[in-house]
Amino acid sequence: MTSMTQARPVSAESPAAAFPASSGNIALAERSVPRYTSYPTAPHFGPAVDGATYREWLGRLSADTSLSLYLHVPFCQTMCSYCGCHTKVTRKVEPIEAYRQHLEAEIDMISGMTSARRVRHIHWGGGTPSMLGPAGLESVAQRLAARFDIGADAEHAIELDPRQVDDHLTFALARMGVNRASLGVQDLNPHVQEAIGRIQPHEVVVAAVAALQRAGIDQLSFDLMYGLPHQSLEDLLRTIDQAAELRPGRMSLFGYAHVPWFKTHQRLIDEAALPDAAERFRQANAARDALIAHGYEAIGLDHFALPSDSMARMARDQTLKRNFQGYTTDDAEALLAFGASAIGRLPQGFVQNAPDIGGYQRAIAAGEPATVRGLALSLDDRVRGDAIERLMCDFSADLEAVARHHGLPSDFFDADLARLQPLEHEGLVSRKARTVVVSSSAMRVGLWCGLSLRCLMRTSPRRGAIRPLSDARRSKGMFPSSLTIVAGMLMGFAASLHCAGMCGSIGSALMLTVHPGGDMSQRARTLLVTQIGRVLAYAVAGGILGAFGSSLAGAFDQTAAYRVLQWASAVTLGWIGLSTAGIIPSIVAFDRLAAPIGTAIMTFNTRHPGFGVGAPLAVGVLWGFMPCAMVYGALFTAMLTGTGLGGASLMLGFGLGTLPAVMASSMGVASLKNFARSPAASLAVGLAITAFAVASVVIGPEGGILCLPAIR
Repeated sequence: MTSMTQARPVSAESPAAAFPASSGNIALAERSVPRYTSYPTAPHFGPAVDGATYREWLGRLSADTSLSLYLHVPFCQTMCSYCGCHTKVTRKVEPIEAYRQHLEAEIDMISGMTSARRVRHIHWGGGTPSMLGPAGLESVAQRLAARFDIGADAEHAIELDPRQVDDHLTFALARMGVNRASLGVQDLNPHVQEAIGRIQPHEVVVAAVAALQRAGIDQLSFDLMYGLPHQSLEDLLRTIDQAAELRPGRMSLFGYAHVPWFKTHQRLIDEAALPDAAERFRQANAARDALIAHGYEAIGLDHFALPSDSMARMARDQTLKRNFQGYTTDDAEALLAFGASAIGRLPQGFVQNAPDIGGYQRAIAAGEPATVRGLALSLDDRVRGDAIERLMCDFSADLEAVARHHGLPSDFFDADLARLQPLEHEGLVSRKARTVVVSSSAMRVGLWCGLSLRCLMRTSPRRGAIRPLSDARRSKGMFPSSLTIVAGMLMGFAASLHCAGMCGSIGSALMLTVHPGGDMSQRARTLLVTQIGRVLAYAVAGGILGAFGSSLAGAFDQTAAYRVLQWASAVTLGWIGLSTAGIIPSIVAFDRLAAPIGTAIMTFNTRHPGFGVGAPLAVGVLWGFMPCAMVYGALFTAMLTGTGLGGASLMLGFGLGTLPAVMASSMGVASLKNFARSPAASLAVGLAITAFAVASVVIGPEGGILCLPAIR
């Protein structure tokens, strides 16, 4: 008999070997299909559902509606390179405290819009919810308890980073009523942890479990992953053995999804170190065998639970549910979601809050729901969603019964069932009348997931559906260049004040040096040519840094780099402002650099009048490589695009975005050289620039500043 604490190896007699890793099976297993944490999926959400819609839907909930609450905390201390969550890195207390205050304000506001109060389930996700700190978590929990009726038997769960778990935290969680904790274990092999940027020794996980148990929190879940860089089959099985020794009630096993075109920090992962499709197939099979050998029951696509766990019992009773946290025992009638990017569900449909923290907090501060998109469910959505949920949870679905439950004819799914024939021929599903059953071999490795896509999705996609990038673009890790140019232009526009203060005087000096007696149109033409050269220089520099991409980005700590760029920009702006106001001496370095350039241009134009365009163009290129904190910030972002074309496109957009401010300020300063300048105006403008510089330092890395990238 196989030991309950020792995983059996994959052998010729194991069930994994009974389902061969043929090219056809691997292709099916690796097919890109939705995870169906909702139907329709989140990419189908749109702006037609907004705050007013959410307010109306909340008002229609009855007092006896059962509720589930989700709270999203989008902060982490460090960014793990494999992460696909909506989170960002910060080490400052102030943005976290501000977020907590807005979270509590949202709880007050939303609870006041509905008479529903009965809470059966609470879940904290992220990010890392413990970033709020024990006191912050307790404060939010007290606000929830004051606004809702939390049942004594309610499940209160939280996602935790084992590296941040100690007695101070766990006893605070116990006081809050938390009775389940999910630990992000992922992998316990040091070389794999180093490859994914998450150093978390086995001893740290053991200590976290002990701290939770001392506080009386003994319902535990572990998240494990396969398909990670440098992760072998032996590494994965070793992790499962070590995790099973701690006997969490539940474990989930997720395959790493490498999407660097969507999550740019994943470019830090060496793609050559990732297992191929055949190896991922073997890992998924072997991991499932190992978990079952340790006494866990397979639950749906990727969860495992001990037989005594409530999830296993609901799976056996075919009452298991699925929502945005994956498989769940939560059967509440409505899910209210709080925090940036959080998704909720009401009987009428789905709602999602603003994904950016700034937008979320502005809406809450204005006393309005932060809802920016969602989807109103049609009858077709509901019936297909129910059928998909049963297939995902039970591996079978009586489609006729599902249709009748919604008052539809028995043959509602017949056209969809006809498309199942290829899957039937492959032995993945079987049919008896209108009941679909997934074969035991297919359910082992998730091959059946394609079933719900092929059988139950609409024959034509919803209007406005978001389609993924092509495989060619994915492999290159690039965004469409047009979107990158637009992003760069927005950064350039944001930098306009800095450019007007810093580059305007340079442009003015060049114009006056080249054409001291020329008219304004002649000066403007010269200035325009220099700007073309400057923008081209930006594009070349962006292309060079973008080509280095992820390898160069890996050499920086994002928060530290951000701070350096932020302070360099602020000091430059502050000096320009104070010197413009006449309070401190002006920065003469640029004047000294521009003067000989201007003299050289004038001499060159005098001796070679035929090169009237070439000389200013060359000067513009040189101008583009002059030291500038704002440009460095944009180049840092260009580097993160990971491609030469992406970096060049972003910097081209950045240069074009700064063009109006530089042209206008250069022309304006040149004109003022010919007229008396008002000291009062200089003082006002200088102090305004200085105030902007001071404000830019106050803005933390969570929000981004001017053209510098926000820490994600």
